[in-house]
Amino acid sequence: MVLAIEPYEWELLRQVVKSKKVTGDDGYKILIRSMFVYEYCDAEGSWFDINPILEGAEELNRT
Repeated sequence: MVLAIEPYEWELLRQVVKSKKVTGDDGYKILIRSMFVYEYCDAEGSWFDINPILEGAEELNRT
């Protein structure tokens, strides 16, 4: 799965990790459609985060 992610998508993923939000940008739509990002819901509302399988990826720590 890691190899299928483009460099610009890694940047978007890093932003999702920090903000727990997804904007209306087409890039974010791709992340959701590709299941790189999931939407979670609880009693306090909804938020976004990366697919748990990506959590240990080195690329998330790059700037």
